[in-house]
Amino acid sequence: SHLPTVLGQLEVLLSVQRRTQAFEAAGWSGQERHWQLFQSILLEEVAKGLDAEQDLGIRFVAHVPAKFWVGKVLQTPRFAVTSEGLEQGLNAWRRLVKARGLVHTGHTNRHTSLRLRHDPGQLEEAWCCLREAYLDVWAEVGHDRGKVARHIKALE
Repeated sequence: SHLPTVLGQLEVLLSVQRRTQAFEAAGWSGQERHWQLFQSILLEEVAKGLDAEQDLGIRFVAHVPAKFWVGKVLQTPRFAVTSEGLEQGLNAWRRLVKARGLVHTGHTNRHTSLRLRHDPGQLEEAWCCLREAYLDVWAEVGHDRGKVARHIKALE
């Protein structure tokens, strides 16, 4: 990589981190609000000297808990930090969170597991919705749906 480019990217990311931490310290919370903050800060930082549509090589992913079904969190594809990429990433995240939200989304332990909170039918329905949303998200960015489905099946 080109050192000035890497240093510019680092400056953007460190500024995003500082600004995000300041908002969190002020009590700014909630997943949707966090996304709005993330998007606005990134676009503001990029706009300070760069084109918001220029691909800086910076990517982001979103995670959705799925440990109960596949033993780990599910991750979205990588999206570019551009206006379009941020919108695509936000839409992907919203779809996955909506599907995952069909069952309890808070912390669990052996005393409060999903199995104790939901019947098997609810858990199966939630997983089917989450799996379909996950496959759709990956297929929409050009990945082979069958290949992604086989990967998920191997984790189940």
